[in-house]
Amino acid sequence: MGHLAFASEATLSAKLDCVYFLPEKTPKHKKTVENFTNRLAMISHAISPYPNMRLLELHSMGGSIVSVLPELRNIIGNAQVVFLMGSDVAKTIHQWPDSDSLCDGNELFIGMRQGDSISKIKNMLNSLAVKPTKVVIVNAPNPTAASSAIRKKFNQNTPSKDLPKSVHSLAAKKQFYKTPSIQS
Repeated sequence: MGHLAFASEATLSAKLDCVYFLPEKTPKHKKTVENFTNRLAMISHAISPYPNMRLLELHSMGGSIVSVLPELRNIIGNAQVVFLMGSDVAKTIHQWPDSDSLCDGNELFIGMRQGDSISKIKNMLNSLAVKPTKVVIVNAPNPTAASSAIRKKFNQNTPSKDLPKSVHSLAAKKQFYKTPSIQS
């Protein structure tokens, strides 16, 4: 629910025509993550009631922003790109080898997560060699939502307010969240 609420907030606040979900095959900063195919199924199921939200499966989804942007541009043309991300991701942009490509000509819409500092995010963004065209920082609608907490509750057969009931039903039926595909 955190991602959906955030995408809905961004759609209204930033006046976006559409939000494309582009999940990484192997998220950089996660210790455990559900199988990629299962995550795609859950995202597709979760966004199905929202006509302005779409799941994009790009050939370059496992690659860097440098490989994703050209493929994305082929789909959306010259439309303004606004990257939506939580502050937990945004605070690492300065460590990305391709942060210039992410920021150059693009906008960032950042939702603050619990425990992160707006001033630290702003300082990090100011330190970048290439600045985004525009940055909007908002309080995330559900700043404590985390996939690790959802996974834990799911395995305890406890409903999570952060997982839509329809997605919980799908995950239970298909046995998602039982064995994470990545552990470090």
